[in-house]
Amino acid sequence: MTDTKQPKPAAKQPPVAFDPVEAALRQIFDEVAAEDIPDDFADLVAQLTIAEPLSPDDLDAFKRQMVSLIPALRGFARGLCRDRVLADDLVQEAMMRAWASRHTYIPGSNFRAWIFMILRNHYYSGAKKRARYTVWDPEAAERILVQDATQESGLHVDDVMRAIHRLPDQQREILLLVAGAGLSYEEAAAVTGANMGTVKSRLNRGRAGVKALLEDEKATAAA
Repeated sequence: MTDTKQPKPAAKQPPVAFDPVEAALRQIFDEVAAEDIPDDFADLVAQLTIAEPLSPDDLDAFKRQMVSLIPALRGFARGLCRDRVLADDLVQEAMMRAWASRHTYIPGSNFRAWIFMILRNHYYSGAKKRARYTVWDPEAAERILVQDATQESGLHVDDVMRAIHRLPDQQREILLLVAGAGLSYEEAAAVTGANMGTVKSRLNRGRAGVKALLEDEKATAAA
């Protein structure tokens, strides 16, 4: 079980050139972050607090970190399972698992990578089987045109998500973690158990794969 490993604090990541696929993913996560968080999440945090009180300082610190990451966790889960309701269930289950394992978390270590790892592991260990493999719901985010660096062409959010869902799981999750949730290469490596070189390779192959799929769709539509 890898849920209890302690990722190191994230290192600064060098800036990269503008990429329209990553810009579209970032927009999707921003849209999720702008949504009102369902009351179910506040109820869950309250229930966890009642279940086993901690000292005020420890409780507040753990709760603050967990609650602050709910929007990013929801975006990541939605990208994995393609279903809004199931994604929220997945995040709440990950929060409960994180709470149950809180005694294994070392204060000062990378909480973000730790809880993302718990969510990812839970998804692949069983929640994935419950996923309803539907296409990305255009209502989950506005159909926003994201222009590339030359301003000559653009990508629609739902087109990008459809292409991402056709990628191999390993490439899709890295795109979601790094381009969407904003994790560093080091954090993504801690979450997935891959080394830094593999993370970068999967990210590059994922970007290229999305662009190739979009070009194929464009060519097919024009035929």
